[in-house]
Amino acid sequence: MPEMVQPANKTPGDEEGVGAAPPAQDEEIHCSYCNYNLSGNLSGRCPECGSLFHRESLIAAQDANRVTLIPWDDPEEKPLGHRLKETLRISLFNTERFALAFGVQPQRSRAASFLVLIMLAVLVSLAAIAYGWFGVFGDAISPTQVTTEELIASLITFVVTIIGSIATTTLLAAAVLWLLCPHYDGRLHFRPWLSMSAYGSAHYLLVAAGLPVLLAALYPMVLDAPAAFMGALLASWTGCGLLNFCTLTAVVRRRCQAAGGQRLAVVALAAIVILAPPVVAVFSALGIGLIMFLFL
Repeated sequence: MPEMVQPANKTPGDEEGVGAAPPAQDEEIHCSYCNYNLSGNLSGRCPECGSLFHRESLIAAQDANRVTLIPWDDPEEKPLGHRLKETLRISLFNTERFALAFGVQPQRSRAASFLVLIMLAVLVSLAAIAYGWFGVFGDAISPTQVTTEELIASLITFVVTIIGSIATTTLLAAAVLWLLCPHYDGRLHFRPWLSMSAYGSAHYLLVAAGLPVLLAALYPMVLDAPAAFMGALLASWTGCGLLNFCTLTAVVRRRCQAAGGQRLAVVALAAIVILAPPVVAVFSALGIGLIMFLFL
């Protein structure tokens, strides 16, 4: 009787699906913590560092961009401009990739530096627009109407409001998502939400793009330069906040299971992006006004 030879391309247990070769797209997935090659690992735990991983999410991230980290956090030393461009592209225009770019395990993150960069860029761009706007329509404001102290207070309030609005929105959004939305591993992790909220602040760069258009539309209706500027700034800021809200809610749907906490988080996020900036502006004005009154 001829000897039976097992086919070379099979291993015992293939008939039951055990030990089957991993799919082609699973050949180069890596641990989001230690970057260990997890090809063919079906256990859900990295053998190198022991951290848990969600295999399907890593595969989806690989299909989207072959990289599991946000480019700004990429440990490979790449040009700053390239990392910034790729991070903005993902944060603003690729929600699916953005949702999968942050592991639940601790990892090096440069989210704080990115947030500071966004704050400075928004502040400088808006200051340039304000300087140009009031330079053109400055004759409509009588010099006797504005004292030096009032001008200083206005400038300080402007800076504090811009920086405070972005920082407050980022922190509150991260806190709400942390408390109400467990990640795909079923646990609560604060750092991934904080990183996502920080990178989501990139949407506020678009405020400077929409502001000139709104100024041109509002000024003929109100014929008041300061009122037109404040109205256009508030409208443009709210619009960009809603874009950030849409990105974060899409991330929540991608990373978390549908539940009552998720729906409550979406409502809370909407309230934060709409209400936080005007509240910060009011408190900034009151605080700076009180300081100027007491010390000047």
